[in-house]
Amino acid sequence: MIGNDRFWNYNWISPVISVILSSGLFAISGCSSTTHSTHMQDSGNGDMAQMNHEGDAGSDSHMEHGNDEATPHHHSSGNSEGSVTTTQAKLTVPAEIAPDRSIPLEILITDAEKKLISQFDIFQEKLLHAIAVSNDLQFYNHIHPDYQGNGKFTTNIAFPKPGDYTIFLDYKPAGEAERVSLVTVSVPGTTEATPQPDFTREKTIDDTKVELTLDAPTLKENEDVMLQFTLKDASGNPVELQPYLGERGHLVIVKKGDLLTESSYLHSHAMKESPAGQVQFHTQFPESGQYKMWGQFNRNGQIVTADFWVNVE
Repeated sequence: MIGNDRFWNYNWISPVISVILSSGLFAISGCSSTTHSTHMQDSGNGDMAQMNHEGDAGSDSHMEHGNDEATPHHHSSGNSEGSVTTTQAKLTVPAEIAPDRSIPLEILITDAEKKLISQFDIFQEKLLHAIAVSNDLQFYNHIHPDYQGNGKFTTNIAFPKPGDYTIFLDYKPAGEAERVSLVTVSVPGTTEATPQPDFTREKTIDDTKVELTLDAPTLKENEDVMLQFTLKDASGNPVELQPYLGERGHLVIVKKGDLLTESSYLHSHAMKESPAGQVQFHTQFPESGQYKMWGQFNRNGQIVTADFWVNVE
């Protein structure tokens, strides 16, 4: 996990709120991707801006699966070998935000010199993956903002209740390594007490039963582990799964903490070969603690999202 110091500066400017996060550089290994670059022109801005400075991605939690022999990697602090650059993500949202109300998001991606990045490669079938979670890890949404050109992406999202939210932005500037940036949103109002983690290993989502099994009785930091999701129908029969974003399934993992950072985020991709109704992921947890994971699978065009907690010693 990243060990660099971070700091928050809050500058209140009515009616605009600017929040700036500075973080250390980190490296991420690129997931397998199909190269496709785009270039368009920009337009317009919104009312409230949040900017977060994030690092390059050259060798981390993302895992590259060209075959069934997958080697897990994790976020790491400091520079990787060779040159490392930074990118920045600026989030613009309305000045007034209310719970459970759809709001527009505008995301600008720039380089270290704050120049807009106009070209991106498609990976996992999208130009940008935005993983929105509440800081208490009770809310999760994986969305794909629309590219408007000249570094700008737009989308709409509703945050269900008051509190702090973190959006992990996963993208790949054209011809470069995959990057992860982080932006935040605060929804005003009275926050509720956070439920204790539920370590249940079986859940039913609509008419799909999902069971999580581990290949080790105890999860330990920095040790390889196989996570297996078994999906069955209401009668207990294995379900047929279709590809989701080009893979059998995707798994996002976030470490519980008072403050979510880029090093809290892990993103794994399914092994290519798994038995019917089963999806397997090979990964490591870089630190001890409690983690929440969201597995996503395509069953007949409907995305099944199954969430589970695990404890790592």
